[in-house]
Amino acid sequence: MFDRQKKTALVTGASSGMGKEIAKRLIQDGFQVYVAARQIDRME
Repeated sequence: MFDRQKKTALVTGASSGMGKEIAKRLIQDGFQVYVAARQIDRME
């Protein structure tokens, strides 16, 4: 499904819910993750 050779991902909705969990998992898997969210105060 994904080309893991590049190991870069963009996750939208990353301040909560599925987007947040997907971003965390991708980071654990070694991806360079860029995130976008409407609620900046909820970002870690």
